Amino acid sequence: GCTHYPLLKTVIAKIVGEKIKLIDSGLAVAQSLKEILIRQNLLKTAPGAVSHQLYVTDLPGKFEAMARQFLEEELPPVKRVVL
Repeated sequence: GCTHYPLLKTVIAKIVGEKIKLIDSGLAVAQSLKEILIRQNLLKTAPGAVSHQLYVTDLPGKFEAMARQFLEEELPPVKRVVL
């Protein structure tokens, strides 16, 4: 369930071999969220502009720097959530 998993899953798969099934928690969460949005009639289906809101539990600056490096684009402001 690590946020870094997508960056490492190919390497992990090579190390553990084909007998171990890896589950992408991000994909599982996205699929569950889509189902919830459909049930509540909140899923955006029409084309058009979208906006992104980014929340982290860690340091926003650290996340912004890493995200820019991997996504190669500017991000909206990142907000920290305290749990």
